[in-house]
Amino acid sequence: MDASMTVRQREVLELILESVRSGGRFPSVREIARGLGLRSPASVHAHLVALAERGYLQRAHRQWRLAPHVRQEPRIPILGRVAAGLPEISEGQIEGHLSADALGLGAGHYGIRVSGESMSGEGILDGDIVVVAPGRPIHNGDLVVAALGDQEAATVKRFFRFRGGVELRAAHPDYPSVRLRGSAVSLRVLGRVVGLWRAV
Repeated sequence: MDASMTVRQREVLELILESVRSGGRFPSVREIARGLGLRSPASVHAHLVALAERGYLQRAHRQWRLAPHVRQEPRIPILGRVAAGLPEISEGQIEGHLSADALGLGAGHYGIRVSGESMSGEGILDGDIVVVAPGRPIHNGDLVVAALGDQEAATVKRFFRFRGGVELRAAHPDYPSVRLRGSAVSLRVLGRVVGLWRAV
């Protein structure tokens, strides 16, 4: 972004970018005002005009849009927490984002923060974020995020299929693996783990 932009112009542009990334649309003037705690829609309009003069926005048919050169970096939402011990409830609330480009990934992934030490033998520690690719084919030995039963419970484990059931294998001697046989317990594989991010 332009270093000479005012703080408020930068906030307006970041709010617009976030709305376009997450919701796929340009926010209304009222939504921008509400999102930034501004009382006057007229002040929002003034910031939009200033951003257009700087080349970030365009207006056509009385509608605002991002200028074509404004790069909308794909981002990966971080959704709640997942247990790396026994499964626990995951709220699924977005608590932040990761840069898809920095991780070498495209859109369509999501991140889940790990809770517990059951996968520490794989180098996955409490507080790490695993990046999940939903809808990918799952093979024996894949690292997956899975939910058990009808609850919104999720866990990260190695997936193995055996005759008559599946096993979700831990990577720490203090944590038991989960073996499921028959159809008594439903299992939903939410996606394959394709990346790991750790704050330093």
